[in-house]
Amino acid sequence: MKRLAIAASVLALSALSACGVNVVHVTAGQDGSSGSTGSSGGGLAGLAGGAGAGGAGTGSSTAPSDPAAAYAAEPMSQIQKDAETAWDQMTSVHFSGSAKVAGKLAQMELSMSRKGACTGTMTIGGGHVKILSNGTHAYLNGDAGFYRAVIGAAADGSGIDAVAGKWVTGFPMAMAKQMCPAGQMFGLADKGSINDEGTATPGTPVGGVPTVDVSDGRMQVVVAATAPHYILSVTEGAQHFTFSAFNRPVTVTPPAGALDIGQGGGGI
Repeated sequence: MKRLAIAASVLALSALSACGVNVVHVTAGQDGSSGSTGSSGGGLAGLAGGAGAGGAGTGSSTAPSDPAAAYAAEPMSQIQKDAETAWDQMTSVHFSGSAKVAGKLAQMELSMSRKGACTGTMTIGGGHVKILSNGTHAYLNGDAGFYRAVIGAAADGSGIDAVAGKWVTGFPMAMAKQMCPAGQMFGLADKGSINDEGTATPGTPVGGVPTVDVSDGRMQVVVAATAPHYILSVTEGAQHFTFSAFNRPVTVTPPAGALDIGQGGGGI
């Protein structure tokens, strides 16, 4: 359980560290849209991408009358294995989050694929930035409010007017991977993420999908009780992560005419 919390924290911190972010809360809509925990349009049942027979996990030829109760009775080692298998077979995922950037509350939305495609947005201090990455090149389009919120007083005379509202590229891919940390995301369900000291109880359905709550008294992990057994949320103290839009295609189209700041074109 501890390593899952660490992995989740690293994920959020890495996604924002390029801007000096301290994560305080992360949450996601079950359909990949903005919001906290509201469900809409099909729920997770339509997002699983292979739920049911042939999906990852234990499976069963006869569906139990109460799948959450039946799955909660499984050994913790089996629940752990099922969650890891489902996560390893996942091709894409979405999460959204609230975080503090330079003392201001920021809202993030990110969809990422295992192949490195990433698309998302961040809103902070009245400013907004779009983020795109195809795994080899990354692009940002932020308004002046975004740059001022992130840079602060240093924004005066920094040349942000030359790039505000324009797509820019040319910054190091290492920075892009921090903003869209697909590697950390897909490594989230590391081995031993649910330990043998935890207990499982039937949970509240999420988007129509039955769940089990796995807890060791300090951290709670919500896992789908039917295959594929995705990790749907992780909660530890004030931190809360939820995941959705499993296996939905993430399409990235490089913007035309992006300003290459790596070549000195209007850099800030």
